[in-house]
Amino acid sequence: MRQLRDNLVRWTIALVIVLAFGEFIVRISVTTPSNQQFDEKLGWTYVPHSTIYSSREGGAFLKLNSLGANDVEPELKRLKKRILFLGDSITEALQVPREQNFTTVLEGLAPQIEAVNLGRSAMGPVHYPVLLDRHSPNLKPDEVVIVLSPGDLLDTLQSNVVIQKDPESATESIGLAPAINDRIKEKLGPLLRRSALVTHLARRLKPVLTQSVKKAMCWVRDCPASDASAIRDQSYAERNQVEAERRLRMVLAPLAQATHLSIVHVPALVYKTERRIEHQYPWEGAIYRTVCSSLEIPYLDTTDALKKSYQRSGQPGHGFSNAIVGQGHLNAEGHRAVGQAIDTWLQNLTSPATDERSNP
Repeated sequence: MRQLRDNLVRWTIALVIVLAFGEFIVRISVTTPSNQQFDEKLGWTYVPHSTIYSSREGGAFLKLNSLGANDVEPELKRLKKRILFLGDSITEALQVPREQNFTTVLEGLAPQIEAVNLGRSAMGPVHYPVLLDRHSPNLKPDEVVIVLSPGDLLDTLQSNVVIQKDPESATESIGLAPAINDRIKEKLGPLLRRSALVTHLARRLKPVLTQSVKKAMCWVRDCPASDASAIRDQSYAERNQVEAERRLRMVLAPLAQATHLSIVHVPALVYKTERRIEHQYPWEGAIYRTVCSSLEIPYLDTTDALKKSYQRSGQPGHGFSNAIVGQGHLNAEGHRAVGQAIDTWLQNLTSPATDERSNP
């Protein structure tokens, strides 16, 4: 028994050392502990003032602000024109140092502008009214820019998007239902927020863990009617373009009436030899342009800027050397091109003669 106890102690010490070493290696080279917290309306948000790092694409150690966003603190005194940028991971830009993302590039080119970045991974058009309701009263933006990127039409078709009809007025509204995935994540939250190793393993095992826990929860109690884990792909959105366009219009129409709204489109591109590019999902941009035109929302397609950047430098605006060059998120070159395009576009939105916005 004594020998068994001694062996158990030795193995326990060895396991602790291995886990501690693994935790150290993962923290400095792979990722930080999860800094996500459950949010009833948005699914999840980042813990304010937390640090975030991921090496899956590019990688930069970033300190989030009090809003849980990848940006500096919004200025207390409104000395500049404040533009609120809403978007997904393309806008959030965790892959590059903050000084290289397109909102910071814009501020460098236009010192009179404060570009507040509220981008967050895995968000889509249906999330943005919630964000505006939550932050507009305090931030009081002069303008709102929604950055639409690949998959945003698909996001409007996901199974956690709910369409409700008012029986009296017969009008429809669009919103989000809490997803099982986010509730499962919150159950594991205390452990995930303390260990980078557990966070990394959980991401690797996410499909298996999600399905297993979901089955267990559904066995204990009835599953909700809406489940965001039933993910659909881009081919589904392409087959359902009419419905996707209708839903996007439902989101943007009330925002256009309530705010000074503009749309920027950052497309998915295929970078080819001889410095040529093609759209990966050309139908997305066509729908964005049609919806914005019908609602009289100023619209910028950054394709031309990314094309000229590629032709000039030979460097694709998407992708990283530690992932796939030409695919994925914007790199520093892509952010520079997009930031410069937005700067030029914003200058042209206001006519000096009339001081009214135009739609170039």
